[in-house]
Amino acid sequence: DLKKSEEQLLSEMHHKTRYNINLAERKGVKFRWGTLQDFDTFWSLLQETAERGHFRTHVLAHYQMLLEGMDKKYFGDEDFVAKLALAEYKGQPLAVSLQLACFGVVTYLHGASSREHKELMAPNLMHWRIIQEAKQASMEFYDMWGITPVGATRPGWAGFTRFKLGFSEERIEYAGTYDYPYLPLAYLGYQAGRWVRNLSGID
Repeated sequence: DLKKSEEQLLSEMHHKTRYNINLAERKGVKFRWGTLQDFDTFWSLLQETAERGHFRTHVLAHYQMLLEGMDKKYFGDEDFVAKLALAEYKGQPLAVSLQLACFGVVTYLHGASSREHKELMAPNLMHWRIIQEAKQASMEFYDMWGITPVGATRPGWAGFTRFKLGFSEERIEYAGTYDYPYLPLAYLGYQAGRWVRNLSGID
C-alpha cells in the first residue's frame, strides 16, 4: 500500500529484507531506470534465470512489444506504462525487473538476476527503489503479483514467494487469469502444441 509512509513500509517488511536493502546500499549497488538500449541485458539475464530456475520464458518479441516506447514514459503520466528497472554494481547489471503500471497500480511482471555478486542482494534494493519511485509518482499500490496460494504445494515457487512476502505479508487473492480465444480453432491448435511440448519436455 503506497499510501503508507516509507517508514511504515520499512517497518512492515521482514527484518531480513530491511537488512538486505541496507546491505546493498552500503556495498554500492545502484538503481536506475532502463531504456530500450538495455533490452539485451534484460533478455540475457532473463534467459540465465530461466535456465537456473527451470522455467520457460515468452518469446523475445513478446517483451519487446511490452517495452515499446517505455523510454518516453514515466509513472503517472499515462494510463498504461511499461518500465524496465536495473540494479548494477560498478556498472555490471545484477538484477532487472519489468513493471507495468495502470490506473494507480504498479505490477511486478517479470524479473531476473545474475548469480554473480548475489551476496550484494541487488534485487532487494531494486524493488525498494521501484516502490519509492512509484510512491513519489502518487501510485497507490505495488503488486508483487504471483505467490504460492495458501494451502497449495508448489516447491518451485518457494524462493520467490519468500522474497516477495519479505516486503509485505499482505496477501490478496484475485479471480485468476484466463485465456480468451479470438480464434477458437487456432486456439485448439495452440493448446495441442503446448500439450505435446510439455509431454516431450522440449524447452
